Amino acid sequence: MPGPRHFIQRVTRPFVAIAAACTIFAACGGSGATPTPTRIAPTLVPQTPVAGLPAMTLESVFPDDGPFPGQYACLGLNTSPPLHWSGAPAGVKAFVVFMDDPDAGGTFTHWVVYNIPASETELPEAIPATKSFDNGVQQGLNGSGTIGYTGPCPPKRVLHHYRFFVYALDAALTVDAGVTRQEVTNAMNGHILAIGKLTGTYTRP
Repeated sequence: MPGPRHFIQRVTRPFVAIAAACTIFAACGGSGATPTPTRIAPTLVPQTPVAGLPAMTLESVFPDDGPFPGQYACLGLNTSPPLHWSGAPAGVKAFVVFMDDPDAGGTFTHWVVYNIPASETELPEAIPATKSFDNGVQQGLNGSGTIGYTGPCPPKRVLHHYRFFVYALDAALTVDAGVTRQEVTNAMNGHILAIGKLTGTYTRP
């Protein structure tokens, strides 16, 4: 997949102009073909403690606890949705983003993004499946064992919840690109300043 290696500009209105990840990432790729839905075995992952942490605001093109758009699911384009966060405290050095499904007979991890620069407040739509970018952003393994985002694909006519988390950290993480959520979570311990959460619901027709 031809992919970007750096951010080229900041997006001030990610939900007005999200036509391509090219706004923040230099280019994007993909055939646009509809993937065949598959039932992926759940992967159990530890949950990073959040009690008592200051709250950030995390937003996307759907409201909190609202329906997750089908274009970002396995029957759609299966590309990542745009995210925007605000309310980070002073002293932030990096951000981490996770997406997971707690209704998969365990917790299935859909997306792991880390070492997002402190100057950024968003991820654009359709981030390519690339391990790392020139500005330091890295992506890890999802629950299916591939790099980057994999969209919702629950059993037919069964409602699942999809949780997005953004963590503000007081240090960049010294882990390689392409690692597991477990490894990222371990590296985050003791460095979390604040957290934001957003949940969407999706039922595969």
